[in-house]
Amino acid sequence: MTNSNSADTGPASCLKQGLALLARRDHFSTELIDKLIEKGFSRDDALAAAEKLKGMKYLDDARTLEAYAAEMKRHKKGFLFFCMKLVQKKARSLFTDRELRAVYTVAEEREIARLLAAKMRWGDETRRRLATRGFSAEAANG
Repeated sequence: MTNSNSADTGPASCLKQGLALLARRDHFSTELIDKLIEKGFSRDDALAAAEKLKGMKYLDDARTLEAYAAEMKRHKKGFLFFCMKLVQKKARSLFTDRELRAVYTVAEEREIARLLAAKMRWGDETRRRLATRGFSAEAANG
């Protein structure tokens, strides 16, 4: 008995693999599609699986964005660092600047920067050190 390779890389298998990836953690749609392609699925099957998973409410870019922003805040990373990580995940193009600032506001960034600077006691180097952690000028100067 031989297994057909096409059965292992077909649409049903792609959907199953997508569900398995999402069971571990939320992914942005672009990230999930890339991972499915890396696993040997066709781009068409990966796109179809992503659409089906969106319809089933398992894949939700807005929900993933909110969770990712919360993680960045928890780890005391600035807004620019957050945006850079979205670019690396190929997810930056999914959102407008307004949507990004809605989940990570200037006020939140300022408060995180203030608390971090007080904890680290950077003194005169505060702005530079905040910039290296991806805080915007608005937050570092505030």
